[in-house]
This record gives sequence, structure tokens and C-alpha cells, in this order.
Amino acid sequence: MILMIPGRINPRQLRNLMKQFGIQIEELKNVKEVTITFESGEKIHFTRPSVTIIKSQEGEMFQIIGKYELVRESPSEAFTEEDIRIVMEKANVDRDQAIKALKKADGNPAEAIMLILSGEI
Repeated sequence: MILMIPGRINPRQLRNLMKQFGIQIEELKNVKEVTITFESGEKIHFTRPSVTIIKSQEGEMFQIIGKYELVRESPSEAFTEEDIRIVMEKANVDRDQAIKALKKADGNPAEAIMLILSGEI
């Protein structure tokens, strides 16, 4: 016998309603980790989460439940050794100055050279 809590629906009725509306629920087993990565480089990292897929006519939706941490990673350098060499040669500066200029110019060698030649670096 299934008792209903006033204002609540029992699990069997809920399953029948979901079936009528074409909704399927699938729990993913043995999920080790889930990571959501943003364009900014920040990440939300879940360890040992409970993950459920809810499938409907509109598409699939993932529900992730568990403890998470926000990870802020420093962006990787957007320039290469070749970029550093070019800036050093064209602007006649040492390696440290070339790197400083490339960082300020977001990795653009031409802009880095202009910054140095204009005296901004």
C-alpha cells in the first residue's frame, strides 16, 4: 500500500505521468568526475557526483548533484618562442622586455613591437 502525502504525488503516479509526457530518466553509474569549463578559463569541478539524464521531446538535460569546487586557472601564454625572438630582434630588446610587451599586447608580436618602440614598455 502506497500512502500519499497531502499535496504530493506518489512515485508510481509520477512515473506514469512522465511516461505519458515522453520523459525518461536515466541515472549514470560510477561517474568519477564532471568538469564545466568556461571561456574565461574558470572551471567548476565535481568529484564523485550523482548524474542523471532527463530525456524529453525538447532534448536531454543533465542534472549534476554533489560537492564542487571553483577552479581559477591562470591563462596560458598566448605567444610562442618564435614570437619572443621576433620581438627581441625587431625592437632590439632583451628577452624579459619582449615577454613583458607580448603579455601587454595579448600575444600579438606586431603590437608588442609598437609598444616598445613608442616607449610604453
